[in-house]
Amino acid sequence: MSEEKRKDMDAKIQAKLESGNKLTPEELRYLQKYNPMLYAHALRVQVLAKAVEEQLKHARSKEEADRIISAATTCISKNDPDRQYIFAAVNRIATEFHKSGAYEKLPNTMEDADKKKNE
Repeated sequence: MSEEKRKDMDAKIQAKLESGNKLTPEELRYLQKYNPMLYAHALRVQVLAKAVEEQLKHARSKEEADRIISAATTCISKNDPDRQYIFAAVNRIATEFHKSGAYEKLPNTMEDADKKKNE
């Protein structure tokens, strides 16, 4: 792969990470081969984002979902080298979740969820 193509690919992947988008398997393989440092950062971001996504799938109320999102963003250290990437990924996931029908179907509070469960 030419130096120019590698620079273009690195820039494209960097932009995706900065915007919080998921990387394709091909992009991850490219990073693993040509940019192992960025690969490690990208993997970490994707693992953390997937964890937030999974937690949101199991949220029992809008209140709990919002708490999960808040905790995910506030626990990112100011000194974390991946802070920008993680923040962007969590924001993307939160936006997608809020737009989804799953969020709208959730009761507002945990109390409401418990009442609904007991009915």
